[in-house]
Amino acid sequence: MRSYPASAAKGAAAAIAAATTAATATIAVATAEAAAAAAAAAAAAAAAAAAAAAAAAAANTELLKRCDLKRKVSKRLQQQMQQQQQQQELLLLRQKQELLLLHQKHKRMQQQMQQHQQQQQQQQQQELLLLLLLQIAVILPCNIITV
Repeated sequence: MRSYPASAAKGAAAAIAAATTAATATIAVATAEAAAAAAAAAAAAAAAAAAAAAAAAAANTELLKRCDLKRKVSKRLQQQMQQQQQQQELLLLRQKQELLLLHQKHKRMQQQMQQHQQQQQQQQQQELLLLLLLQIAVILPCNIITV
């Protein structure tokens, strides 16, 4: 009869050991599942962070492109403004030169007119002198004869 209680105790111990092993296995499986879920969550967070970093890099690249485009447009506008200013300065210089040439031409024409007037006056004076000499030449012999 003693074999039954010892056997029962061994059976109970075996049952407790089996239950403990099963519980330990269940806990191990649950722990593994929790670890897998945590790893999946960490991977999802890492993927989200990578996506955010990629989006930020794309936005930064777009911003750099816009800045570069603005810089190029600004540089082009500045060059155009400089060219326009140079063209205006060149046009102003040409106009000044033309005005100077026109002024010089006007001066020459005035000088030529003065010379022409002086020549006409000299010619008139010479003609008057010649006419006077002719009158003297005609009148003088007449006066000598009558005297």
